[in-house]
Amino acid sequence: MKQMSFAAVVMFFAVIGLLTIGQAAVQGTVKETANFKILVPNGWEFSDFGNGKLQTYNKMGSFMVELSIGGNNMTEADIKSQVATFVKNNKGNGPDKVTMFGLSFDKTTYDKSSMHMSYFWALKDGKKITISLLGPSHETDTTIQEVLKSIQIK
Repeated sequence: MKQMSFAAVVMFFAVIGLLTIGQAAVQGTVKETANFKILVPNGWEFSDFGNGKLQTYNKMGSFMVELSIGGNNMTEADIKSQVATFVKNNKGNGPDKVTMFGLSFDKTTYDKSSMHMSYFWALKDGKKITISLLGPSHETDTTIQEVLKSIQIK
């Protein structure tokens, strides 16, 4: 009898755990442009500016993910120079090296106009790829992190 009760309790917690994991997943729609794919969470807005730049953001404007691609025949030296200038002008940290989506990004985190942001730069086929994250806790916010993980760079 005790073994049966123990098994029932273990099964109960296993089911609750699975339900909790399922609820943590961010629901939304994947949007695609010529250069990117990205998850747009339910209740968020999406803007494709048609110039290699897109944004998805919550309606309150407190969280945002922005992607862009631009430039031609850029080099690592070009990116390094832009990163150094940006970090200095915005009093950012780093830059740190981060590998995402098969690319090596330079990353800085900074505060500007009372907003907390992270900015990433990488080079792909002579073009600069940038990713901006905005929000008070974007480093740990589940929705922002799921959007970031969803990015596909073409």
